[in-house]
Amino acid sequence: MTDTLQCGPDAPLFDLRAERVPSKPKIKMAGKRPVLRDPASVDSVVLHQCAVTYGLTARQLRAAGGDRQRALATRALNVACHTLAFRDGFFVACCPLRVYVQGANGLNPRALHLETDGLYSGLRDDPTTAPREDLQTTAGTPCEVTPAIILAGQSALRWLVLEGRAEGMPIDRLWAHRQSSPTRRADPGEALWQSIAEPIAAELGLRIDYAATLGDGRPIPVEWSPRGVGRY
Repeated sequence: MTDTLQCGPDAPLFDLRAERVPSKPKIKMAGKRPVLRDPASVDSVVLHQCAVTYGLTARQLRAAGGDRQRALATRALNVACHTLAFRDGFFVACCPLRVYVQGANGLNPRALHLETDGLYSGLRDDPTTAPREDLQTTAGTPCEVTPAIILAGQSALRWLVLEGRAEGMPIDRLWAHRQSSPTRRADPGEALWQSIAEPIAAELGLRIDYAATLGDGRPIPVEWSPRGVGRY
């Protein structure tokens, strides 16, 4: 049951915001500069799953001096998000929070984005619900939702909310990417929603509007939460 989940301590953080190349990926630009939002306009965090697992080449590992975590952390610099939680049990701050990242359709002007390393089923016990449409391929075997990814995801979400509030952002809402996109049905998936989103929302007083959608998005389903609306 989701109400038995406990929020863990903070996972290790790699803060690589100063290393981000401003123009990519999916960063809204004004000429050669990234668009910076008024902090007062940012009130939300969106939880995503990457729908892929991040590996390393020998070259990437050498470039990080053999440090696997550091090498993995740099992968986040090419992902459309503000933070990325890794299955190794750490998370990365990979983009300044005021930067307008185009990661969740109509939520982009008001939201920070948290991506989660891995491919996860939309429904916990049904591997056939792993994302397929966005990958344009047959989905692989879904990842297990381990204590390490839960720790990393909870820590990343907590950090985003507290850091955003410290920068003057009135963050009080939490969304699933599926709520703003018809093609992100499994995003972030039942297990990540129950183990990361709901515990941290309760801890930090974040509002979840389970019935809300933007455009052709989908509400949070009853399979993900007793407060959900409609079937998956």
